[in-house]
Amino acid sequence: MPWPPCSVSGSCRIPPPAPDPDADLFPTQASRLVSAISAGGSIGATAGPVVASVFVKGLGVGGIVLMAPGGFASVIVLVLWLIREKRHLQEAHEETQASRLDHRLRGTL
Repeated sequence: MPWPPCSVSGSCRIPPPAPDPDADLFPTQASRLVSAISAGGSIGATAGPVVASVFVKGLGVGGIVLMAPGGFASVIVLVLWLIREKRHLQEAHEETQASRLDHRLRGTL
């Protein structure tokens, strides 16, 4: 059978992909987060170029190059703070999302 399976008239019928049994492991969490992730992506795609051009005009290219590692460092600090805060909430038996923090994260810091 030739690929793609097309008729003489030029119309092609591509079969749908096979369903993935592992595609929806966390359906409730996914349905909660999909709108926030979509909104964040749209806002980032719209505002990102505007913010970048404003910073380049104000700081210059050299300033942007120095600002990038600062952004990465701030993300690392925030992630470590969130992990510590979640531990404190779990120790206080506050309501938190069920997860395990007893395993090591992959990679090095």
